[in-house]
Amino acid sequence: MCALNYLHEPAILANLRQRFFAKMPYTYTGEICIAVNPYQWLDIYNERIGAKYGAALKKSDLPPHPYATSTAAFRGLRMYSKNQSILVSGESGAGKTETVKILLNHLAAIAGGEQGDTTIDKVINSNPLLESFGNAKTVRNDNSSRFGKFTELQFNERCHLVGSNINTYLLEKSRVVTHSRGERSYHVFYQLLAAPESLKAGFRLGHKSKADLRYSGLGQDATSVIEGISDADRFTRTNAALELIELDKEARAQLWGGIAAVLHLGQVTFDHVVVDGHDGSSVREQAGALSAAAALLGVGVKDLAKKLTRRVITARMESIEVLLSVDRAAEACDGLAKEVYFRLFDWLVARINQSTNHPASAARKVGLLDIFGFESFAVNSFEQFCINYANEKLQQKFTEDVFKTVQVEYASEGIAWSHIDYKDNASTLDLLEAFRTGMFALLDEEGVLPKGSEEAFVTKATKAHVQHASFLRTNKGSGGVEFTIRHYAGDINYTALGWLDKNKDTIQDDTVAMLRDSTCTIVSTAFTPLAEQESVAGSASPAGKGGHKRKGSLMQESQASKFKRQLHGLMGAINTTEVQYVRCIKPNKVKNCKHVTCRLNECGHMILHRARTSDVIVRCDINSMTHKLQHMLPTSTYSQPIVPSAAQLVCRVSNVAM
Repeated sequence: MCALNYLHEPAILANLRQRFFAKMPYTYTGEICIAVNPYQWLDIYNERIGAKYGAALKKSDLPPHPYATSTAAFRGLRMYSKNQSILVSGESGAGKTETVKILLNHLAAIAGGEQGDTTIDKVINSNPLLESFGNAKTVRNDNSSRFGKFTELQFNERCHLVGSNINTYLLEKSRVVTHSRGERSYHVFYQLLAAPESLKAGFRLGHKSKADLRYSGLGQDATSVIEGISDADRFTRTNAALELIELDKEARAQLWGGIAAVLHLGQVTFDHVVVDGHDGSSVREQAGALSAAAALLGVGVKDLAKKLTRRVITARMESIEVLLSVDRAAEACDGLAKEVYFRLFDWLVARINQSTNHPASAARKVGLLDIFGFESFAVNSFEQFCINYANEKLQQKFTEDVFKTVQVEYASEGIAWSHIDYKDNASTLDLLEAFRTGMFALLDEEGVLPKGSEEAFVTKATKAHVQHASFLRTNKGSGGVEFTIRHYAGDINYTALGWLDKNKDTIQDDTVAMLRDSTCTIVSTAFTPLAEQESVAGSASPAGKGGHKRKGSLMQESQASKFKRQLHGLMGAINTTEVQYVRCIKPNKVKNCKHVTCRLNECGHMILHRARTSDVIVRCDINSMTHKLQHMLPTSTYSQPIVPSAAQLVCRVSNVAM
């Protein structure tokens, strides 16, 4: 697009629109691939086309394509022994997940594997497997990733693909128990309910449909086909993928049983009771929901009922049992369902890593980032706050790579250049993550106070940041818990109702202990602290060995602190690599291949176009420059294995004396 005669937003939008309708959804801005979601599967992804891009000498030899980006990453790995990362970004529904799969499949194809090794099949099939457990239909996207994922592909000295390791971030636990009209919970629930009746009967779901169950029927969505594949067919594929990562029949049954238990917990209801003059609650057995959940979780029915209707408070070495009201018991049941699902998801990621992770054979790595896009809804809660924080961090990395670092280096070297104004979001990030006064720190501080509240949190944030350009207190009738953050992509109004509970997001220690003693091996392992899990190799935690503190520790890590720590670890890993970018654009809000509208400014595309046509050039190191230009040198010079300096190389090519 930098070659356009007129470089302004209407011209660029017209170019993207023309390419979109011509079924050419990709273009370049410098080295960056711009991908407009075509909302249809095009005949431009196959082994033959992939091989052409893998063999192409120059990116310009073939039409724009993500294959060119994966080829560039692989060549950087093979020729210069530099670890690579490909960051795929864009708003929800822009096509990030599919783009990552395209990149992964192409890297696997051009790298190949060791003869007789099934690792490549495991690596490729781990993606749709995690989609089943971590993706859901939303109003914007039929296959929306509700978690972040960084997949490190492992290559040996010969650059053959020998393994992978997956780190995951911020699974949207609340989607298990609540979602909006027209949306669905996680795909795996609907796959199980579409399974053969004989199998469902074993999980006490015989003749149950999604409309019969609270958690699966909340959105009142009739969809049973996602991206052309029915839930029943996806169940078969998911089961086959579980078998491929070496889960035997019993382990698969336990995993499906855990998913079924979550659905049964959604059917548990409570009655008001009075015990010794105190208001409390008791479980109302409705079609055996509690007994079914208890059996599938491998715990006693009475124990589970007690954990849902009573709470144990420990103070001054004394334990006091407190009765829960009907509402609080229902919240405890939903909280347990969310935690069980989250732990099973975590366990599955660790199990995939155990099957595919081969660090001893890994000499080089290529990281593929598929993380939630920027989100803005009618009501934006804690999940959107964390997601948009992640996007701010990624935007900062993009800005530093494309603008900031280069311009600072030009200035330090005294090189003449035309300054380019760009959005620097450093102050917004400081607002969010500053040590004591940042929004995350203030939320954690309020969460440990005995009488902490969301109103007090927003009030403290307002007092601390009243003069900050990126913060604005708003009042729209939500009890004084609304505020606005000016993000790089636009102003977002947040409603802080329920944030303290979401940030703690804990279940009682005695409930954790009950599940840790479960007769179901997978459930027991999932609720056992990582340090005690000798049988499970690998972890989904990017913090390395030890991971995060599990429930039951004296000082529990908040969800905000955990996510912030994970994100810093992710950025640290990315900063050690050479980065390629794919920027995905959502062409319209109706998931339709017949309309095109897009906002180019919010992700810095317009500024990027101007930069690429100005004197802020794309710089490369001496090794890359040598490889690209050495064929232009005289034979005597070409035969030299090492060119001493960039200046000498340019002079030799230009036949100019130094």
